[in-house]
Amino acid sequence: MIFKTIKSILKSSIFISILLLCHIAIPAQKKSGIFLSGGKPILRDMKFGKDSWFKDESKLSSIISVSIGYRLRIHEQQSKGFLDFELAAGFTSINFDAKYLSNSPPYNEHFSAYLYSIEGSYNYKIFEKLSAGIGIVPTIYLNGIEWLSLGDSNYDTKFDSPLKAKITYNFKFLELELYYKQGFTNSFHSRSFSSGKRNEWGLSLFFPIGKR
Repeated sequence: MIFKTIKSILKSSIFISILLLCHIAIPAQKKSGIFLSGGKPILRDMKFGKDSWFKDESKLSSIISVSIGYRLRIHEQQSKGFLDFELAAGFTSINFDAKYLSNSPPYNEHFSAYLYSIEGSYNYKIFEKLSAGIGIVPTIYLNGIEWLSLGDSNYDTKFDSPLKAKITYNFKFLELELYYKQGFTNSFHSRSFSSGKRNEWGLSLFFPIGKR
C-alpha cells in the first residue's frame, strides 16, 4: 500500500516539479518563509461498509486540522503573477460517535491522523496587497483511526490531492490567507467505511524570513 501511495503522490506532483524547475532559473524575485495553517475539515459522502460493525446513525466528524511548513515564492519581475511552493506537516483531529449493531454501549472517541503535504499554486495580484490563487495539495495521511479498519492493514496510509483556492492579503511583515480545499479521493476506504472525502476551510499565516 505504501508503494502505491508514494506512486500516486509522485504522479500528482509532476506539474509542481516542472513549474519549480522552469522558474528557478528565470530571473525573478524569490521569497521564502514559515507558515502556520489551521482549518475546519468537512467530511462528506461518508458511508459505512457492508462489513461494518456500526449503525448508520454513528457519526464521524473532523474537529480541526493544523499544519506548519516552509514556503518558497517565485515572482517574475514586472508581472502580477507569482508561484508558491510549500512543504508542510501537521495533524487532523477526528471525533467518532459510534453506535454498534450489537448490544454494545455507544462509544465516543477522539483520534488524530498525521499529514504530510506538498503544494504548488499560481497566484495573481488583484490589487497591490490582495491576491488570489489556485493550486493542488498532494497529501499523505498516516496513523489515523486504525481500529475502525477492523483488521484492514491498508487503512493507516491514505492519499488525497485536493484542489485549493485562496485569497491572500499582504501586511508586509506577514500575509493572511483564507483558503478552501476540495478533496477528490476516497480517503476513508476501509472495512468499516466504503467511502469518505475531505473538504476544508481555513486560515494561514505566512512569515517571510528571506528574500532575494
